[in-house]
Amino acid sequence: MAFTANQQIVVDLFIAAYGRAPAQSGLDFFTGQLDAGTMTAAGIRNFMMDSANNPEAATKYPTTLSNEDSVNAVFNNVMGRDVATTEGMTYWTDRLDAGTLTMAELMNEVLDEAKNNTDDNAVLVNRSTAAEHFLTNIAADSQAGTQTDLTTITADATTLTTVTNAIDINAETINLAAYDAALVTYNAKVVLYDAAVSTAANSATAATTAALTVSDVALATASQTAAATAVTDAAAVTTAAAA
Repeated sequence: MAFTANQQIVVDLFIAAYGRAPAQSGLDFFTGQLDAGTMTAAGIRNFMMDSANNPEAATKYPTTLSNEDSVNAVFNNVMGRDVATTEGMTYWTDRLDAGTLTMAELMNEVLDEAKNNTDDNAVLVNRSTAAEHFLTNIAADSQAGTQTDLTTITADATTLTTVTNAIDINAETINLAAYDAALVTYNAKVVLYDAAVSTAANSATAATTAALTVSDVALATASQTAAATAVTDAAAVTTAAAA
């Protein structure tokens, strides 16, 4: 799959905020919001980094995390590295300390910085490629429980291959589990079918036996009637002879 412009925005935000690929449901939801104009990219960033109301943000960026560690966390999510210089760290943390920069704005600026640096952009592109591979190869209903960590991917193509291979193995495992579950269901249905066939066969035998019994009763009744008639006729003859 090739990402649309709005899908790419959402994928980049998931990478920057959480260091992972989105699940298809999350990608569809936020892309739909952007397409409809009901949310902006800034609004999505604010939601993703809202530690007070977003459990994943609270886990990634707890209130006990220092501003230095928060900055490095976002840098590592996007570029796979810490801030390069002490001066660079001061630039970010001074603004966070002063309240002139929010975590959502930090995420946006770090993404912009990466896209304007050849080496850092190579990392981001590789991570986006892995996210696309995840979304394409892992069934949507299995994605939530199999989130792929992208932070091991660098500009080196071999690191991308390692992650995509792991995704493929995971996909095969999921497919095998689904096959096994389907086989169990199939076997259970075969047992039920066989039981139904046996019951039907027993019912047919019982019906045949009942029909024969009814026939025997009918024949016996007919014989009894014939015998009674014969007795009556014999009595009549005897009476006639005596007269």
